[in-house]
Amino acid sequence: MNEEQYAEWRKEHGDAPEWKHALIVMQWLEYLNPKTAFDYGCGEGFYTHWFNEFGVQCYGYEPNTEIVKRAYGQAIQTITQMLIPQYNGAWDLVVCIDVLEHVTPEQEKEVIENLIKLSKKYILLSICDVTLWDVYKDPTHINCK
Repeated sequence: MNEEQYAEWRKEHGDAPEWKHALIVMQWLEYLNPKTAFDYGCGEGFYTHWFNEFGVQCYGYEPNTEIVKRAYGQAIQTITQMLIPQYNGAWDLVVCIDVLEHVTPEQEKEVIENLIKLSKKYILLSICDVTLWDVYKDPTHINCK
């Protein structure tokens, strides 16, 4: 996105909550061009919301009930707390952003296997960088390497 496109986008969306996620999703869409997406460990659903806002059918998975209660925008309608077999192989893009540091080392393999099952094309994975000064300040970061 160039500066002119960014300025136009900001006119339309202003300071929408978590607008940085919108910019990130726009980059993913430009590069990967998925028609469907699945956000594994979606939290409040910021990525899920923006995928849907930009016309990509997206569902999110978030097992934490308390976080789901705070779901944002379009994600309210598209977050599930269960992985069902019909989801397997159904998604052009599966994203898993800053999730693995929140699961035990024993659960890590299962999560990665789920990502592989869900995706029919791409998996985009981001893991918290242990060199960040504050990574260990979050008590939910239990799997930092």
